[in-house]
Amino acid sequence: MDSSTDVDPSKTTDHKEHRSLKTVLKDFLEYSTAHGFGRLAASKEIYWKTFWVVAIISIHITFWYHFFVILRDYMNKPIATKVSMERNKVLDFPVVTICNRNMLRQSKLTKKMKSDVEKIRNITSEHWKNYTHNRRNILQHDTDSELLHFMHDRLEALRHMVSDTKSKTLREMGHQFKDMVIDCVFAGEDCREEKKLKHQWRHLWIDPVGNCYMFNRVLPGDDSVPHKTFLTGDQYGLRLLINIEQSEYIYGISPYAGLKVVIGPQGQMPFPLSEGINVGPGLSTNIEVVMKQAKRLDPFKNNSCKRTESLEPTNIYHQYNMTYSKMACRMSCLSNMQKNRCKCSQFHYTDDPTTGYCKSLNASVSKLKNR
Repeated sequence: MDSSTDVDPSKTTDHKEHRSLKTVLKDFLEYSTAHGFGRLAASKEIYWKTFWVVAIISIHITFWYHFFVILRDYMNKPIATKVSMERNKVLDFPVVTICNRNMLRQSKLTKKMKSDVEKIRNITSEHWKNYTHNRRNILQHDTDSELLHFMHDRLEALRHMVSDTKSKTLREMGHQFKDMVIDCVFAGEDCREEKKLKHQWRHLWIDPVGNCYMFNRVLPGDDSVPHKTFLTGDQYGLRLLINIEQSEYIYGISPYAGLKVVIGPQGQMPFPLSEGINVGPGLSTNIEVVMKQAKRLDPFKNNSCKRTESLEPTNIYHQYNMTYSKMACRMSCLSNMQKNRCKCSQFHYTDDPTTGYCKSLNASVSKLKNR
């Protein structure tokens, strides 16, 4: 008896294709060098297959997550900081700026200014009497805040009084170099000599301290070069004998007697009140410095992080031929913001009649300044 079996060709083809795909996938897993795939192909039990599937997925998620984190950081062009110390035989001597804490000399005040100064003294006269009467009680509570407020208000009033005065006049009314610097020696050489004076010292008027004098400041285009230092110690540095001319101080307004000394690199705008070192009268003061130099990379290749030779024209310190610094940028931005919002500034604009001085004693202006 003959028998026959009917075979569906389409089912046979599908079964072969299914087995072929499974075989190819298994071969790929067995021969792949990627971690975990070989173990998955060799596993017989379902729980081992499940374990290796979960492990492979977790590993790949972790890998790609860290890959995109690293790629994102790379695209942001991060900057690493490398700190190193070295001893050089020769260094550029820093720029030393000295400022008398008294803005104007008493003997140079005009009659109107003397009258205004007397009015300034009387601003808080009654409060001042009460303060001096109760000073003992105030000191017992460890606070001199009242005194600081009085002195601040009077100094602000003085700044407002001279805000319309030309810079040349202010320079003449301030303490002069020849009267203030009695002796100057750098590395054994006289740095007060008339022939060298022009190249050794530069004048700068800084609000609110007045006349300041910068030693070793070299302007762009000058033929002179900065002083070098080879050894440490008093004999190889700068030695000054200063007469602060305390008899010329404006009584009751100048905050205290002495100097503000600022030490910095070439081209950096000095800020005596923020960065200055207090040097009192009748004292011998030694200042030791260590040079710290920061070199910034240019990750965006657009010169945005390179030191510029001059400030932008909109910077209020542009007239002084200074280079960029954080403090100069911040103070200039603050001043320009006050000028735009308050139509005045708490900084003295040299010979700029369009910008008035903000009266800090005026509550409405003070509120605008502190926004």
